[in-house]
Amino acid sequence: MLFAPLRIFLTSGLILLVIGIAYGLGAALSLGRGVPVAALFAGTAGGLLIMLGLIADQLSQLRLAMLTASADRSRENEREPGHRG
Repeated sequence: MLFAPLRIFLTSGLILLVIGIAYGLGAALSLGRGVPVAALFAGTAGGLLIMLGLIADQLSQLRLAMLTASADRSRENEREPGHRG
């Protein structure tokens, strides 16, 4: 595989999500004024990174399948007698 997008996006997304949840719970419980906007932003950014990683992983798998199919076709064409290549 050329690139493992899920490994990169999932780890960074989970880190942001955990930071957002921990900061939000800590601030909300200690200050008693609700969840800070920074915590909501970090949690949302983490969720979006995870979703982006899932989409990028699907695209990577599709591209790998296309490359494999193309390589198989070219090998079959080389084996055929009378093929002009």
